[in-house]
Amino acid sequence: MSCTYTYPYWIDSRLTKMKEKFWFINGDIKPVDLKTESEYKDRVLLYDYGGYYSSVRISDLRQSDSAQYQFRFITNQPGGRYTGSPGVTLTVTDLHVHVTSSSSCRNSNCVQVELRCHSSCRLPDNYKYTWFKNGQEIQSETSSSYSTSFSSEDTVSCAVKGYEMFSSPPVYPPRLPSVSVSPSGQIVQGSSVTLTCTSDANPPVTKYTWYKEDEDSPKASGQNFTITDFRSEHSGNYYCEAQNSRGRQNSTSHLIVVSSKWKSVAAGVTVAILLPIILISVFILVRRWRALKTSSEPEDRADNSQQCPPNHRHPEEQDNLHYATVNFSQNKEDPVYSNTGPARCPRHKKEPTFTEYSALPFHNNSKKQRDRVQETAEDSAVLYSTVNQTKRPRTSAPK
Repeated sequence: MSCTYTYPYWIDSRLTKMKEKFWFINGDIKPVDLKTESEYKDRVLLYDYGGYYSSVRISDLRQSDSAQYQFRFITNQPGGRYTGSPGVTLTVTDLHVHVTSSSSCRNSNCVQVELRCHSSCRLPDNYKYTWFKNGQEIQSETSSSYSTSFSSEDTVSCAVKGYEMFSSPPVYPPRLPSVSVSPSGQIVQGSSVTLTCTSDANPPVTKYTWYKEDEDSPKASGQNFTITDFRSEHSGNYYCEAQNSRGRQNSTSHLIVVSSKWKSVAAGVTVAILLPIILISVFILVRRWRALKTSSEPEDRADNSQQCPPNHRHPEEQDNLHYATVNFSQNKEDPVYSNTGPARCPRHKKEPTFTEYSALPFHNNSKKQRDRVQETAEDSAVLYSTVNQTKRPRTSAPK
């Protein structure tokens, strides 16, 4: 885009000096140099020739660049601000392939279509066009219209001759549609089910149709198909058909099965019954384990003695005494020792009561005592003394 301009060199004997020159977009409240705008960074080049001609070049054009551009300069003179009006209007567009008519091919799975290369800008009638089918240039076609047949996998695009790198987006029939079901999985009887069909196509899909296998007539139309109060007779394979002006395509079959409502209820009841049983069983096992652990701990014992449990004693034997045998050595040098044996615990069966005895052989250095013992028992028998007491005898060393 370019602009020519003039200005006086002298005003009131004052030399005019150029301070700023830039291009901006019309409509800005405060004109801003186009080069400083972020969306134009590295895409704008400004050219100035001798102070009378200016042009701007915008590369990598986008549709958002469509606007009215103006040139402005500022001098050192009072009020020396000037803007070119009305400026230059730029419209950026791209090409599109429009399908003007279509019909099914005879005895073949294809579509016969009439195409036109279209732009929102009116291009000169003498412009020539280039057509591409599946990426390959069709040399024989240079007009803005083109007639051909398409299969489900074909694509077609067009461009202005000499600007082939700016070709239109390719047009193609619907690609293989996909079907989604909500809710997914088995469907509970009596619930609602929604099927959704999606397909990529250019131009976009204009019609969706739903079918059930083994049925000739369609079930519904539209991208979404909802079945309320789903029952067993609704179970089966469903598929959709997507269609645009370029052709049509069917999806693969999707199986939908109804699940018995009573099965779901029975499963819930089973879980509700088994869960408390499991929790009670775990509680009982924990209590048993704690009881076994407690019973395995060692019982308390009295000092230097073993006691019998009360339930092992006969009532008449509660007061029986425990005796100890104490031996005293003849020599003072011999250590004093004791041989203590615990009394046995009586059994539950009532048995005759026996009196425990203690044998107390006394030995000292007295000759008279030794003679007495020899007279009583020459075979070195031990003198026994019988002691009956209600308390446990105490054993003390000889004084």
